[in-house]
Order: sequence, then C-alpha cells, then structure tokens
Amino acid sequence: MKPDFPEQRLAWAREHGWSGVAERTIEPDLFSRLSWRAAGERDTPVRVLGEIRGTYGNRAAFAHDRPLPLLQSQARAHERFGRISGVSVEASLPAGYVLLARKPSFARMYPMPWAEGLAVTRRPLGTPTAGWAQPGAEDLVIGALAPILQSAAPIVTGGEGGEYLVAIGEGSVIVGETYQSGPEAALYRMGLADDVATRLEHAVRAGAAPAAN
Repeated sequence: MKPDFPEQRLAWAREHGWSGVAERTIEPDLFSRLSWRAAGERDTPVRVLGEIRGTYGNRAAFAHDRPLPLLQSQARAHERFGRISGVSVEASLPAGYVLLARKPSFARMYPMPWAEGLAVTRRPLGTPTAGWAQPGAEDLVIGALAPILQSAAPIVTGGEGGEYLVAIGEGSVIVGETYQSGPEAALYRMGLADDVATRLEHAVRAGAAPAAN
C-alpha cells in the first residue's frame, strides 16, 4: 500500500537530512488568519501535519499540511490553499498577499476576508494575479514582483496546483496551494517563496518601503 502524503514527506526529510514531525500545533500566522478558518478561529493555534524543516539555499524552510475543518461551512472560499511551504526572510517586509492564478476572472473575484487595512490591486500590469499590500507599499510590492506577476501562467503551470496564494510578513514568505500537489511540490513552492523574498528584500534595502506593521 502506498504511504499517505505526510509519511511520504517525512520519508523524504529523513533521506535529505531534514527534520520532521508527524503532527504539531503552531501559533496563528498571516496565512492561517486569511485561510479557511472560521472567524472565531483566526487567532487560535493551528494543527499541522507532516511538517518538515531544513534549509533552502541560505534560508530556513519548512513544509506541512493544514487540514480542513470538519464543517464545510467553515471551509468557505479558502479550502484550496491547505498545502504549505515557507522560507525565512532577512529584512522587514511590508505585510501583504499575492494570488497567482491561471484565469484573470479568478484573480478579479477572489475574496480575502479579514484583510483589514490592506490595499487591494486586482490584475496589476494586466496579469491574472491580485495583490493585497500594506498601504503605501502597493507600488513597491507590484514593482518588485513584476517579473513574477507577469510570469504567473508558466509559474502556475510548472507546479501542481491551480493557483498559489503567497503571504508576506512576520519574518517569512509562505506559499499555499491545493491538496492536489505531491511531496516534490513542496520544493517548488519553496523556490517561489525564495524568489518573492529575494525580490522584496532587494526593494526594501533600496529604501523604498514603509516600515512593516
């Protein structure tokens, strides 16, 4: 019998010198507060499965799954982003989110409840993407990530999910995709997170960004 996904990921971690844990609880982060959780669960600890931790390039990195709630009514529009990878950042980045999608209509309509205080830009540069950024940082984020936004279609096609949701801030860049992806997709997401982090770090160090909240 083929092992389930967390077991496959943990086996990969053992083979490549990464640490792994089958299940644990983490504090809520920028991604969990905007994912599938019901309003009353936004600031409660998050259960994660099949977590691995190691190094991607020169960054601390991780991957895990965040299981969906049992009640479908709580899943809402965000159930598609439960498979997670993240990397650490080396600069204080403005808080924000980026949605990479195949279809412009998806980016034009995708809801982001509880993104209070963030400015939204739908389809920047005519791309099938959307961005939510700390006020005053919209131009910085869009400018720094323009090559990624303009390459959204091949980026999404090169992965295994239909879309990617990227969360930026609180010392990390986190990328979520659908449960359709396999164990190897974790590294693809880390590569995307590393690219986003590197571009934004360079922009921030150039002195163009407001201080993060």
